[in-house]
Amino acid sequence: MRALVAAMLMAGLAVPVAEAAPAPVPRTLTPYVYLAPDEQNRPVDAEQFVQHSALKWSHSAPCPSDHQLAGQGSVNAAGLGDGSYRHQKKGGWPGCKDSGTFYASNGRVRPHEMGARDGMYLDLDNGRRGVGSTSAPVYYEYEPKNFITYWMFYPYNNGPLVQNHEGDWERVALRLDANDKPVTVAYFGHGDSCVKPWSSAPKSNGHPIVFSARGTHASYPREGDFPTALGFSDHTGKGAVWQTTTAHDARTRPWFRYGGAWGEVGESTHTTGPGGPGAKNPAPDWAGPACA
Repeated sequence: MRALVAAMLMAGLAVPVAEAAPAPVPRTLTPYVYLAPDEQNRPVDAEQFVQHSALKWSHSAPCPSDHQLAGQGSVNAAGLGDGSYRHQKKGGWPGCKDSGTFYASNGRVRPHEMGARDGMYLDLDNGRRGVGSTSAPVYYEYEPKNFITYWMFYPYNNGPLVQNHEGDWERVALRLDANDKPVTVAYFGHGDSCVKPWSSAPKSNGHPIVFSARGTHASYPREGDFPTALGFSDHTGKGAVWQTTTAHDARTRPWFRYGGAWGEVGESTHTTGPGGPGAKNPAPDWAGPACA
């Protein structure tokens, strides 16, 4: 090949320049996220969260002692996703012995979902809750000509009332047409979503703009105050911009199928670490309510 190029140059012929392959669709549509001006809990790499967490099994009363399955720095992300970590509930006489069915880490084992406090969870080093930056990656799930969902991860959700918990998976989704072009944007927050046509959604250089609420990180299409069904209002504004220039395919991450909690166990599902992308339906109801 080099000899052919040299001969063409000597003969005064133009050498064809190979065009660069176009960037994969998920990387051309990554969101630009405006964090709130006084946001204290910025996004992090999910792998770093795993690295700085212990993996534990929570037991319901009257058996309060949790069992540690792996200490900080020794949790295997691949083991989370492939079900290598397993544990039992308490049972048998006198009621606080491990017994019965083994539950694997890639099953639905989040506390307050499988029954009371029983379940598996990642317990983050509390000193890492405020560690984060706008260089963190974003994760995506992509089904061509259907949708792209972008997942954003924060180490701590510092919301009002009962909205405080370790770990915080947030998302925004784009509906795609038959040509893989976006037609609708869905913004998620507090278990619900609203939709906006791509034509009227805020954008920067073709990337959707998302406003992340202070503390709760719920996603909105503009800055302002937004009442929630939980009795408080979210607040968004133009703080630091997270351009999500690093994007990973979530389904290829070793922890993707982990079905436990990303964060410590609280007294309710609202104060317990959330489930991760592999435990949730990535696409919204595209016929949902329009964003305010």
